Amino acid sequence: MEQGNFIEKDNNIYIIISHSCDLARKKELEPFVEVIFCKKIDNLNGNMSSGKNPRELDISVKDENDAIQYFSLKATQKQFIEKEEIKSYYKTRDDLNLEDSIQKLQDWLASRYRRQSVPDNINFFLKKTLKLPYKIKSLKDELIGIWFAIDGNEGEQQTLTLYFIGNSENFVAEKIIKEKIKQFEDKNMTTSSDIELVCYYMSDSDISYYDITQLIYLNFDYLCT
Repeated sequence: MEQGNFIEKDNNIYIIISHSCDLARKKELEPFVEVIFCKKIDNLNGNMSSGKNPRELDISVKDENDAIQYFSLKATQKQFIEKEEIKSYYKTRDDLNLEDSIQKLQDWLASRYRRQSVPDNINFFLKKTLKLPYKIKSLKDELIGIWFAIDGNEGEQQTLTLYFIGNSENFVAEKIIKEKIKQFEDKNMTTSSDIELVCYYMSDSDISYYDITQLIYLNFDYLCT
């Protein structure tokens, strides 16, 4: 039993999210296994895949015939089950394998606890002035995520820099995202605001780890509400 394995009971499928080291420990030290219910869905929602939303994750799973199934995981549906109960009452689904990397699952689990809050005035600017959540909902496959930096304090002139990171495997991502960026820049130019907007497009194959550590991730959990 390892992290990312699947189990089943009463036709309900669960993915194990406990760390593999904890699973290997004696039940006296780690008596419970943490799992999340897997809801079967017809297709992936691009806004819920790749860990964009810390509350929900869509995953691809291969069965023993290499057929792909899709499941939705919700962070609120975590459960703790005793190890002995799993051995006695749950079936191990060795025929199901997580197609995405285990790292992606781990990053999604961690993202719920490392979210950054957005200042109220920036929140209002993005949602009400730019209507950013509405504008980017269609970029399910093209947009990996948005990172940002703020220069200046609320109540004075501020510069908000948005970095739109595109999917390098999508050949139209750059064109489509840059069209959206121009819409945001044009809106900012025609709106009276203390916020100056600067936007950049970068491919996920071009941005460095150092760049990411200097910026703040704009959660899709926030964007898609």
